[in-house]
Amino acid sequence: MNFEEIKSHFFRIAKEAAPSELTKFVEWLKTSVEFCDDDHVQDIEAERVLSAIVNEMKSFLPMNAVLPSESVNPPQDKEPSVPLIHVDGFLYTDDDVDKLSDEGKLPRNYCLRCGSTETSPIEFISHSMSRDMMKYLFRHVLKEHECQVLVDVGSRLGAVLYGAYFFSKAAKICGIEINSDLCMLQQQIIEKYALTDRITVIASDVTTQAELLRIADVIVLHNAFECFLPLPKQQEVWTFLYHAIRKRGSLLVTLPSLEESFYKAQVPLDVNAWVSRVDIRPHLEAFLADSGISDETDYLDLCVYQVS
Repeated sequence: MNFEEIKSHFFRIAKEAAPSELTKFVEWLKTSVEFCDDDHVQDIEAERVLSAIVNEMKSFLPMNAVLPSESVNPPQDKEPSVPLIHVDGFLYTDDDVDKLSDEGKLPRNYCLRCGSTETSPIEFISHSMSRDMMKYLFRHVLKEHECQVLVDVGSRLGAVLYGAYFFSKAAKICGIEINSDLCMLQQQIIEKYALTDRITVIASDVTTQAELLRIADVIVLHNAFECFLPLPKQQEVWTFLYHAIRKRGSLLVTLPSLEESFYKAQVPLDVNAWVSRVDIRPHLEAFLADSGISDETDYLDLCVYQVS
């Protein structure tokens, strides 16, 4: 077994360990393993805290992680006849989904014709980044980009904020979220886990935050609008962002792509006159090799753009 395989096995075990036991292990590792570098110790500590946050959220959130005060709609190009299930990617890993499916708590297929054995896969959608996706983003894609101010637009549960705290060196991490219940949830988490030195949550419509966006080095837009805003509001927000985000060299991290979002929202603005696409394929190849993950599918839709 080579070094990368050892790391991959280790982090899989760390994800499954109880937070209290992982804490004991980290303390032992700091004093007992001389060759363990700071990055590896930080990753173990990150897994410990993130696992604790996930377990706490699972204890009071429904499986779809959608609050009663939220209005969530299916994507505009969603086929009406195909069932869609919300499964939060931060709270539930692929292994969790497999386990829930095996236990009969989460269906994977639906019947195409009543009374027949003909079935088709159910579609899953997540409004949060997974922990692996955040490692890919912060430890690989953005590793060489100097980032003092990072903004997550539509921060919801705060997953990107927590990931940025542990996996990046951003000095100021800001979440903008319009839903007050989600803001309270994030605030409780960052206070309980002592993350307030770098994380701030702003309860606001993003269109009131022009000054913050103008100084941001990285802006994250992860499934931010399509499922949460009516079409006219999507057009208003995208037009606002187009004019507000003008700091040359700053990066936009989006999923889906800006081109797809503008097309679906019918935004009559030229993406290419605003930003240029960054080739992140080499980072994905390095991440897959480093993590031992073999399936690249979940990572292909992540896009990065640099403001011209």
